[in-house]
Amino acid sequence: LLQILIEKDWLGFGHKFDDRCGHIGAFNDEAAREVSPIFTQFLDATFQIMRQYPCAFEFNERYLIHMHEHAYSCQFGTFLGNCDKDRKDLNLAKRTQSLWAFLDDRHDDYINPLYEMNKYGFLGKINLHPSALVIWTAMYNRFDTGLLPRENTNDVALSTMEHVGILEAHLASLQSRLAELKLLVGKQTPGSEVMSDSGHSSSISNTITPEASKIPEFMVASLKLIFQDNNSPLPALRWQSIRSADECSNIDCSAEFVTRGERRLHCYRCGKIHCRRCMMLTSDGVERVCIACSELVQQNNS
Repeated sequence: LLQILIEKDWLGFGHKFDDRCGHIGAFNDEAAREVSPIFTQFLDATFQIMRQYPCAFEFNERYLIHMHEHAYSCQFGTFLGNCDKDRKDLNLAKRTQSLWAFLDDRHDDYINPLYEMNKYGFLGKINLHPSALVIWTAMYNRFDTGLLPRENTNDVALSTMEHVGILEAHLASLQSRLAELKLLVGKQTPGSEVMSDSGHSSSISNTITPEASKIPEFMVASLKLIFQDNNSPLPALRWQSIRSADECSNIDCSAEFVTRGERRLHCYRCGKIHCRRCMMLTSDGVERVCIACSELVQQNNS
C-alpha cells in the first residue's frame, strides 16, 4: 500500500524529486533554494505512526530507510525526474532498474514480525504531542554504531521466528518418517522376507546394526530404505547472536556490517551470520545456506 501511495501521490502527482533531493546538483543559489527534505519528512512521519501502532504495518523501518537512501542515491530510475513527463522523456523505464523490483527481491528483510492482519481497519487517534515524537536514530544516526543498540528488536524477533519455523518443519519431517517406520514395523514379521538394500549409502547403514542396536535383522534393510534419502545434515540448533555479528562469517569475505540497519542473514545449516553476497538458496529454494554449506549440500546430493 505504501508503494501505491508513493506512486500515486508523489510520483504521479509530480513531486519534484530532482529539485527537492538535489539530484542534478545545486549549481547556483536558485537551484539550492529548491532543495528541501519533504520526502524525508513524510517517511519520518510514517515512522512516528509506526511507533504508536507497531502491529498495524506489514513493513518495518528498514523498508523506509532503504527507500530514503535510494531516493537520493540515483541508483534506480524510480525517483529520478521532476514528473512523469521527465521520466518518459529520459526513457527511464528501459534505461534504469525499478526500486520496487529491488525491494521486492528482498521482501524478507522488510517483514514486520509484529504485524497483525485485519486488526486495524482504520488507525485510531494519533498522539501529536511533542513528547510522543522521537528522533529517528536508526535513520539519522545509522552510521553511528556506538549510539544504536547492538541488536535490533525487530531483527531478533524475525530471526527467532525464522529459526523456530525451520526447527518445526524439521520436526514435522521426522514425525512423518517415524510414522512410516511404525507403519512398516506393523506390517513386518520376523519370518517375512527381508527387503533388499538398494545399494545407496546412508548414515544409518553405519550406525544401525542388529548387534549394536538390538533392532531385528529383518528391519535393518527397511530402515535403510526409509532414511537413505536423508543425506542432508540437521538444521543448526543454535544461531549466532546478532549482537556479536560485526562482519561476515565467510573467511574469504569478512565484509563489515557498516550500519545496524543491514540485515544479518543466518545460514540454516551452520547457524552463522553472513552477508547477502555469501548466501544463496538451495536448488529446491527452501533453505538459505552459506557458500560452505552449499558445497556440502551439493556433495551430499551427488
